[in-house]
Amino acid sequence: MSRSVLIALFLVPLIAGPASANLYQCERKDGRTFITNTPNEYRAAGAKCWLVMNTPSGASVGSDEGEKVKRSKRSKRKRSSYKPRAKHKSSARALSEPNNTAERYALYEPYVREAADKYRLPEAFVKAVMRVESSFRYKAVSSAGAQGLMQLMPGTAREMGVHDSFDPRQNIMGGSKLLRLLANRFDGDFAKVLSAYHAGSGAVRAKGGIPFEATEGYVKAVMDRYYTYKGEATP
Repeated sequence: MSRSVLIALFLVPLIAGPASANLYQCERKDGRTFITNTPNEYRAAGAKCWLVMNTPSGASVGSDEGEKVKRSKRSKRKRSSYKPRAKHKSSARALSEPNNTAERYALYEPYVREAADKYRLPEAFVKAVMRVESSFRYKAVSSAGAQGLMQLMPGTAREMGVHDSFDPRQNIMGGSKLLRLLANRFDGDFAKVLSAYHAGSGAVRAKGGIPFEATEGYVKAVMDRYYTYKGEATP
């Protein structure tokens, strides 16, 4: 992995401007549609916008880089066993969640952009983690109990300031905050950051790198997606 890739976590510029926790679908005058969490600027330009995802709780996820992270170990977790919870009332309300992966991601892209901006992470990196973790399904639940788009364990979610893991914005912000803390802890080394996200920081420190075979597969899967989303070939 090239050195330029490893330091990419620190090179994302800031984008000014407040954003809403809700998601809107907007239609331009030329008929094109898109999802945004900043509808007013498009309305001012003549677009029609309507609410498609209501996230009233909107967790205030802080950015204290000194916060202690106690990541639950998930080395035995099977990545192919995501099961949506049969009964769950989330504070987030979507009209529907598309079957198409690209359409599902488009629904949450504004939150990914917001999180990447706040925590200085490449959008493609956050997107890649989310794709491997949940395939962009906001009600995903793993056999180990990890929840939501970024598959946060309940204890980790609480530490990241997430009150409802099935609220898409809270979950994405919390998962991105954890990635930032791990990036600081492991000097931006993607392999160690992803290994810690998957198996825990303690396991990575004890091994000095990728701790388990399953974790190695996870790291490769995320990095393959990352380069795909960047439009580059995997090194």
